[in-house]
Parts: sequence; C-alpha cells; structure tokens
Amino acid sequence: MARIPYPGSQDLSNEAGQAAGAGSRLRVHAMMSHATGTFRQALSFAAALFGDLSLPDDLREMAILQTAYALDARYISVQHETIAVEVGISPGKIEALRAGNLARTGFTEKEKVLVTFVEEILMSPRADENVFSSLSKHFTSREIVEIVELVGGYWLLSRLCTVLDIAPEKAIGNDLVSRFTDSGELF
Repeated sequence: MARIPYPGSQDLSNEAGQAAGAGSRLRVHAMMSHATGTFRQALSFAAALFGDLSLPDDLREMAILQTAYALDARYISVQHETIAVEVGISPGKIEALRAGNLARTGFTEKEKVLVTFVEEILMSPRADENVFSSLSKHFTSREIVEIVELVGGYWLLSRLCTVLDIAPEKAIGNDLVSRFTDSGELF
C-alpha cells in the first residue's frame, strides 16, 4: 500500500485532472499528479525521453533498467523489462543486467560502456575519466547528454516509487511508448 493516498479528482487542479484523466492509469502518474504545479511538465519531459531521443530504443531501455536495478525500483523494472524485450533486448541480457553480470550473455562493448557509465553517475557526482573517455568513443555528444537526462529522469521516477511505496502493476509495454511517439503527447 502506498505511503500517501492516490489523489482523487477533487484533489487535483483542473489542468492536472485533465492530464491525469487523459489516458494513462499508471499508479506512478496518478501519484505524480499530487504535484499540480509540475505535473504537466513532468509528463512532457517523460514523453520526450521516449519520442525525441537520438539514442536507440534498446540502449534507452538498458539505461532505464540499469537505473531501476541500481535504485531497487521494482515498479520501474517491471514496466521496462517488458518494453526492453519488445525493443529487442534478450531475456538473458535483462537477467544479466539484473544480476549485475555483464561478463555473460554477449553484451557489446558499447552496451558495457553504457551500463558502466550509468552505474557511475548514479553512485557518484562524476564518471571516472576512463569511463567517460570510453563513452565518448561510442556515443555522440547529444547521446551522452540524453543518457544523463534519461538517468536523471528515471532516478526521479524510481525514487517516487520507492519512497512512496508505489506497488508494481501489470506491465503495459511498448504500447505506451507507441502512444508517446505516434501522437507526440504522453497521454
């Protein structure tokens, strides 16, 4: 059970209520709607993390999963394990990420560098110079900034879920991602 109640329609501003009622029924989004002053902007940022990145979908999902696993955010990992499979990440690679074992299951050098970078920026304010140098060999400047934004955005969502005890729910998969990218709107 969540540590604070999910808001009812009477608790929301008109704008937040319209955004919350427009499509998604995910618990994390419902909980976010308490913050009526930032809710719509947070949803727009989340939509941009799916629809406007140059980072390939599989690498986006690896970064999200690594963030969720590192932060023990079961809600996020349940949702994104399904999306990861749908964008082509093998169940073996997902299990290896979950176990923190990149040595097995055929990760490419680029994937290993990505996961290592994500781990580093979650655990310290800067990435090690060698890790950053390796990252720069595999990713463009735009992609590096997108990775940092992605990890920061999912740190926020992960902490909402863990601090407020938002229970995992049935994964909705890439269907939600398609709604983002097809319509240009989150909901």
